Amino acid sequence: ANAFYVIMFKQFFESLPKELIEAAQLDGAGYLQTFLKIILPLSKSIVMVIVIFSINAAWSDFLMPYLVLNGSGKETVMVRLFSFQGSNATAVEVLRAVVYSIIPPVLLFLIFQKQITEGAAAGALKG
Repeated sequence: ANAFYVIMFKQFFESLPKELIEAAQLDGAGYLQTFLKIILPLSKSIVMVIVIFSINAAWSDFLMPYLVLNGSGKETVMVRLFSFQGSNATAVEVLRAVVYSIIPPVLLFLIFQKQITEGAAAGALKG
């Protein structure tokens, strides 16, 4: 686990109103039911943000795959772009490869744009 993600989760869960948890306990809900029925639906936005950050970090990871997988034919996209740039490729071919490497993160954002904006809007509305 990335420490940044742990801090993000911690900050999000600490910002949840304690009154919601207390109201669930007064209604007779146990810890698991409170988590599944109240906390988990409220934390959908932060979970989606962490998932998107994790996928983006794995997609753009460079150093470790470069050190371990260099020349094996199983490089990540960023390592392949780095080696492609040093080859006899033209500027147009390098630019085409860069554009192709940008497509999956952009698609990921477009697919989950609703959840991201809902999370931002929910975080902005306090009260």
